[in-house]
Amino acid sequence: MRRQNKRKAIQYSAAESLEDRVMLAAVSWTGAGDGTNWNNAQNWSTQAVPGAGDSVTINLTNSQTIVYSSSACNTTIQSLNGNDPLSITGGSLTITGNSTLTGNFSMTGGALAASGSGVTVSATGSTTLSGANLTAEGGATLSLPGATTYAG
Repeated sequence: MRRQNKRKAIQYSAAESLEDRVMLAAVSWTGAGDGTNWNNAQNWSTQAVPGAGDSVTINLTNSQTIVYSSSACNTTIQSLNGNDPLSITGGSLTITGNSTLTGNFSMTGGALAASGSGVTVSATGSTTLSGANLTAEGGATLSLPGATTYAG
């Protein structure tokens, strides 16, 4: 009887470790900070600048142009969807999930990358590109059908 209890205790003490999980967070533009700067945490619903694993929505009625800038700003996000105007003037923004921007989009510097197999990042509004670094990597597609000019 004693031997059987010892065996049960050993069986119950084993535990299986699980892999780390990244939970996607929904982050929305509120414009409650300065109303224009992507890097101002007060402009976001989470009071934090979006980062890896975040699904970002910029869809605020009558929003000013949101400016993603600063050469020191290198951000990767899960997705970016909405109709607010967006301007990238510096830094690097990488998007790893399907995304659609329907508002005006401009780049006068910086880098935009779509990354991942089967990922499509599309800017369908009026698009102006000047000095932009555009990349589609790992089987992704970067679609800019509203582009009227490009000077690279």
